[in-house]
Amino acid sequence: MAVQLEGSLRKMKTTLDNPVTYRLSLGGEEIVMNELIGRTLQLEFLGDIHCVQCGRKTSKSFQQGYCFVCMKRINECGNCIIHPERCQVEKTGCPDDDWAHAQCDKPHVVYLANSSGLKVGITRDTQVPTRWMDQGAMQALPFLQTSNRYQAGMIEVLFKPHVSDRTNWRTMLKQDATPIDLMAERDRLLALVKDELDAFI
Repeated sequence: MAVQLEGSLRKMKTTLDNPVTYRLSLGGEEIVMNELIGRTLQLEFLGDIHCVQCGRKTSKSFQQGYCFVCMKRINECGNCIIHPERCQVEKTGCPDDDWAHAQCDKPHVVYLANSSGLKVGITRDTQVPTRWMDQGAMQALPFLQTSNRYQAGMIEVLFKPHVSDRTNWRTMLKQDATPIDLMAERDRLLALVKDELDAFI
């Protein structure tokens, strides 16, 4: 039996089950994607893009669904979302009732993950393990905790010369990642950045 839905797509939601449960948000409905494995699914772009913040029609979206005006105006699109090492939470700070303050002035973890090979990343501690499911990680290991986003971003920068901070989505979708001894990699990387890390901490 064919089911037809129409509406705006939102970020897919995940739940840590065995296996992970994926739910697609489409036009206010949630579709359990696991139930569609082995079935034919057709997505058709109808030509309209609407901002996830204000709802206005736009010709292009920015940073996961915002129009240009909202992207420039709201803190969800702040520079520290892309570059956490530039976060201002410790320098100029953010107002206590600001979205950015609520996101950045919280404990963060630095982790290693394997979804398309070894990578380093950061996330709020409340996003463990959601962040790893979103990235399609088959393995993940949190190994440092910080007080805020800026500190985690600075630590991530120390590791970038030695390990990628990006996921190769093509490899991830093919599930070609080879299992990795994450604890051994953690120890190897910590040894490489020991002096810089000691100086920062």
